[in-house]
Amino acid sequence: MNVKKILISTAAVWAAGTVLGMITCGWLFNWIYMLPPMIWKTSGEILVPANLIGSYAMGLIASLIFCSVYAFIYNGIPGAGLRKGLTYGLIVFLVGAFAGIGSMPFYMTINTIVVIYWLIQALLMNLLNGAIVAYIYRG
Repeated sequence: MNVKKILISTAAVWAAGTVLGMITCGWLFNWIYMLPPMIWKTSGEILVPANLIGSYAMGLIASLIFCSVYAFIYNGIPGAGLRKGLTYGLIVFLVGAFAGIGSMPFYMTINTIVVIYWLIQALLMNLLNGAIVAYIYRG
């Protein structure tokens, strides 16, 4: 495993997720979070430094795990180059996000539109993250 490539890809995946999250959740699709039931923190609560730091730290940790696992199982991922990254992103989506987010309406009071949005967003983000890590981690 190349630690330098893991750290660079971690930073790139985290930055892409942060920027796209601000654009999609914070602006373009923020109407999703206005659908009932209102279970979300207000923007004032979200912008409290402790919440921002915690959110960014969790994103960074998740990015590090995503990139480290890619490096660890690199030889076992089918395909080469970009295809390898997209395959990895799809696998992570299916094992993690699809199973976890897709089951939420069965045990939570959450709007189904939010769940559908999160599933689409998770699929696109995992594919993008896979492409980023494959590009940086390439041979």
